[in-house]
Amino acid sequence: WAADGPIEIINNYLEAAAESILFGGATSHLGLIPGNAIVRDNWLTKPLEWRNSKWVVKNFLEIKSGQNIKIENNLMTNNWAMAQEGTGIVFRTADDSGKQSFIQDIEFINNIVRGAGSAITVEGGEAAGGRKLTIRNNVFEDITSKKWDGRGFFLKPSTWDGLVVENNTVIHDGSITIAYGEPIRGFIFRNNIVFNNEYGFFGDGVGVGKVAVARYFPGSIITNNIIVGGSRSDHGNSNFYPSTAAPIGFSGAEKGDYRLRNESSFLTRGVSGKQIGASLDPKSVGGKTL
Repeated sequence: WAADGPIEIINNYLEAAAESILFGGATSHLGLIPGNAIVRDNWLTKPLEWRNSKWVVKNFLEIKSGQNIKIENNLMTNNWAMAQEGTGIVFRTADDSGKQSFIQDIEFINNIVRGAGSAITVEGGEAAGGRKLTIRNNVFEDITSKKWDGRGFFLKPSTWDGLVVENNTVIHDGSITIAYGEPIRGFIFRNNIVFNNEYGFFGDGVGVGKVAVARYFPGSIITNNIIVGGSRSDHGNSNFYPSTAAPIGFSGAEKGDYRLRNESSFLTRGVSGKQIGASLDPKSVGGKTL
């Protein structure tokens, strides 16, 4: 919580109950913001036998204070609701890290998150705020309230400046977003594969679809996404709305391979002719020795 870096966490097996990795969480009397860090090629997990035991489970990774941090090519498995609501990844500014603390310039790229009650929380309402977070080319699989006791959402955002979410594949059973608090400025959501499920883009106190986007994501770019089970009336004409996942053309979903087959009609239908969804070989993610 009190280091200016450089910090490297590379090619480890990390088994921990509350948090496998935490940046921030206490005040730095020197005013240091932890950062200039790389978290790469690790396997972060919680053994299933810890369920219904004394262990206090929270998240795989949380940043409460940090800057210039890249989280890349990590495998994260098994996170359930217990001490918190089961969310795998949390970016949340917190007063307990000091009023001067902030989160800035974070990249979460090329990771696989497999098995969690919900996927990601992004909240910048405390301390000096949160800005410039990129979530790109990740697979979130088995994100389900039924199995892991969470809420099954992909993204729970609040009070942020600069949030780019692109080329992710999310297999989940809750809402795409559960937005609340103050708006998220500079929101870009493109080339993702998500499921509408019950609410799609949901905003606290206003409802779903366009009204939620207008209230919580003003001036946003939401385009070229596959929203399975969604509708144009909620999310506009710039996205795709298959009724099931079958037309997407995953290479081998039953084996955890969510790359698109060469014959998929969505291979070049992303922004600027790029593919939609993540392009990750599951055998290459999570460390050199796995």
